[in-house]
Amino acid sequence: MSIDAKSLNIVGLDISFGMLKQCRKHFGAKLNLSLFNCAAEELPFIDNAFDIVFHVGGINFFSDKRAAMKEMVRVAKPGTKILISDETQDWIDNQFKKSRLSKKYFKEEYFDLSELENHIPQNVSETKLELMWENKSYCLTFRKIGA
Repeated sequence: MSIDAKSLNIVGLDISFGMLKQCRKHFGAKLNLSLFNCAAEELPFIDNAFDIVFHVGGINFFSDKRAAMKEMVRVAKPGTKILISDETQDWIDNQFKKSRLSKKYFKEEYFDLSELENHIPQNVSETKLELMWENKSYCLTFRKIGA
């Protein structure tokens, strides 16, 4: 079965207007795309609105990871699998901290994965954390239960 990407209603959000502009530039003509400038800790959507919820990159920087994860669960329909992915501390230490262009952003310790695991909301099941690409990235998934 083939799905036409234009038939999907895709919603994206970022706190950076620049990133939203880049997304619109590269994908706006190819996708049915709605973009929002907002923080993941306070999503401007109704409960149980989305069939798919995923977050790629950035959660490592969030000041309130628990609130962001609760919001992802809140806006997901019951039964929806939620995916969160970002770089690991190993990758940051071995890549970003060595570059003169990016090391200034990574002066302090980033976080460890147990911190993220401690913020997983209660109303989820099938929690799984996997390291990928030779420990350069992680993928945390869980499924929303109940209404």
